[in-house]
Amino acid sequence: MTITARPRPQGAPRGLGRPPPRHAAPAVRRGLGAYSAALALVAVLVPLHRWWAAQLLLVPLLLIVPGSILLQALRIPSRVVRSFPVYVPCASIIVLLGSGLAVDLLGPLVGVAEPLRALPLLIGFEATCLGLLVACASAPADVTIEWRSPLRPVRVAVPLLIPLAAAAGALRLNTGHGNVVAVVAAVAIVGSLFVAAALSARLDKALLEMVLYSAGLAMIWAISLRGDPLYGFDISAEYQRLENTVLTGVWHAAHPGDAYGAMLSVTVMPAELHALSGIPALLIFKVVYPMIFALFPVAIFGLARKILIRPWAFIAAAFTIGQYAFTELATLARQEIALVLFAALIAAMLDSRVRRGPRWRLVALLGVALALSHYSTTYLAITLLGLMLPLQFGLSWIRRVPRVTGAVAVGFVATLAGALIWYGPVTHSESHLEQVAQTVETQGLDILPNRVPGSSLLSAYLRATAGRQSMPTCTQTASRLSTTGAGCTCTRRRPRKSRGTSCRTPPCRTRQFAGGPATSGSPCPC
Repeated sequence: MTITARPRPQGAPRGLGRPPPRHAAPAVRRGLGAYSAALALVAVLVPLHRWWAAQLLLVPLLLIVPGSILLQALRIPSRVVRSFPVYVPCASIIVLLGSGLAVDLLGPLVGVAEPLRALPLLIGFEATCLGLLVACASAPADVTIEWRSPLRPVRVAVPLLIPLAAAAGALRLNTGHGNVVAVVAAVAIVGSLFVAAALSARLDKALLEMVLYSAGLAMIWAISLRGDPLYGFDISAEYQRLENTVLTGVWHAAHPGDAYGAMLSVTVMPAELHALSGIPALLIFKVVYPMIFALFPVAIFGLARKILIRPWAFIAAAFTIGQYAFTELATLARQEIALVLFAALIAAMLDSRVRRGPRWRLVALLGVALALSHYSTTYLAITLLGLMLPLQFGLSWIRRVPRVTGAVAVGFVATLAGALIWYGPVTHSESHLEQVAQTVETQGLDILPNRVPGSSLLSAYLRATAGRQSMPTCTQTASRLSTTGAGCTCTRRRPRKSRGTSCRTPPCRTRQFAGGPATSGSPCPC
């Protein structure tokens, strides 16, 4: 018997002609079967969404299942998804945006006057996911996400008690009870971050990510769940657009001069989550959107691990949670979604483990989804990517780096094209761009407005942050400009109106002392 060995083609990778492993096809079939069962479960639970148990199951299903199917259809390797789990909810956001927009636009064409209702949205959601499942049928085995339980699932789930305690503390304060639970939750947030940072070299990556997610979610829920109305002024305007979309059951594309109404992250997507899960629209912004934004520190941890060792990467992500702006971003629903998408966009562009075709497709989808979610974050992404391309090209002449990174170019083109098309001929909401241009033209890029001449950038940043944290709530009227207390007389400048009924009042300044300096026992009443 003679055996003839065929030479391997030059440049072809080793193992190209080898047949797939014997377990490859069963693994793919098991994955498709699990996703089909999950989609069937969604179809069963949606008619029952008036019960809280169904709502509790539908929210994670809607934020996990469609994204997992999309990533497999795009041929993103499972090891990449496990190393950066934020890809899954971001891909789910893409599916929700796409299916919801398709149903909204196609519904009136087939006689559905209110397409943003449970039945039309469920049909569109299931059809989109089933179409992606068909694309997954020929996927290789290495892209199948196998949902294996961690070695110690109880230990990994323990940090989730912290956001539950924070939510309970906020609700107890709303009903006039004590602050013991809220204080315990705050101590648990700080303690868990410090302990995890000290032991980060020995702890599992999944546990560190769960600690970051739980601490971030607890910080946001402690703020967003305080009181019956929404916290913040921008989110109140966003909620008005959401309520209008829910009541009318349809979203119209034309929004001239209305940047909020043109963003799908505050109109179509939350309306779809409300219709499918049954959760009230108010709780979509108060509970569900913080659950998505709490992934931002996890994304920072994943990005930092590319250049830092695990302890320093965890500290960088924990530092993000400690920033004052982290909780304030919970007052901007559209930016909560956009920042998580932006972090996933950066991760996808930098991840060289993904082949060029799948990576470019993922980057393009994330760029378009970003443009549909928030205009300011989109402008920031366009600026950064637009600067990165010529800088890399210039650097390539003095260092051995590629002239152009294809994923960065695709991200720039997709984000820019999405913004130009969506803000222009589709929604006609480009007036906010003119306002930004006028502000920059008259005031310049005033990044640190409180900076004192001669001070460093760091001190100016810390001074501005401290000033925002200590800024009192605006409760004085224009006629009440001064308050006299024991030991001092304080004068306030006239409040400045901003964004409807909200206003900002600067901290009081001591003008004169009536009976000597004020003591700690009789502080200035301002």
